[in-house]
Amino acid sequence: MNTENTQNSNDIPPRTRGRKLTVTTIRQIAKLVALGLNESEACRRLGIDPRAWFNFKSRGKNDDRFKAELETAQAADFEQNLRGIADAGEGKGLKQPDWRARAWVATGEGPKAVQRCRATCQRVF
Repeated sequence: MNTENTQNSNDIPPRTRGRKLTVTTIRQIAKLVALGLNESEACRRLGIDPRAWFNFKSRGKNDDRFKAELETAQAADFEQNLRGIADAGEGKGLKQPDWRARAWVATGEGPKAVQRCRATCQRVF
């Protein structure tokens, strides 16, 4: 029988704390969600227990902070996509410019189409 004091025992694994959820972590999760992962998948990719994330979000105004970060990440992703289309229209990274990309953005149909697609995707999921 082991009579050694438990707090001094070396055979008990130390209790590990999960990753602390900071503003940077919230931004990282928001960026991954903006790319199409769900919140649980984003947490797992960052090494965070999804239950800890949802508990964190349920306290105080953390859910509102996440929504604001998610909107910012989605807007940045949208802007990057439009910039890529504009670059294609100018021929950056291509053998020659693609006039259709510029026309799509110029008519205003491009941003409208993306908005419709997002609305449809949100209704489906």
